[in-house]
Amino acid sequence: MSNKRLGVIAGVAVGVVAGYFLAQLFFHRPGYDKQLEEAASTVTAMCPVTLDEFTRMDNAVAPGGRKFLYNYTIMALRDSVDIPAFTEAMQGHILENVRISPEMKEMRDHKTTFIYCYHDIEGAEVARIEITPAMYQK
Repeated sequence: MSNKRLGVIAGVAVGVVAGYFLAQLFFHRPGYDKQLEEAASTVTAMCPVTLDEFTRMDNAVAPGGRKFLYNYTIMALRDSVDIPAFTEAMQGHILENVRISPEMKEMRDHKTTFIYCYHDIEGAEVARIEITPAMYQK
């Protein structure tokens, strides 16, 4: 998977959630974990979303504790993925998007932890990437 595709995938995910939070700024402001739950519901309602020929966003979950989890499917079997290379490349793109995206400011301000979980077409976990506030505040 090319770096450009990886960047697009990360950008789409960030944009969906960021759009929700911008809308929240102009309307009501429930507790932050509740906002994350509502954002996850909004994302999930639009899913599944095919991001490219290799990746589909399946849903989002707000497990609590200022965490936001995205679930993706990679259109391949786990054994065919170079997991260390995939994880390293995706973590870099995701971290950069979280760090610099103006739309992500509120989530950064609330010290949200972002979790990106990738599964193969049979449901086996391929990679789990966690982006913590300590990582994006550097």
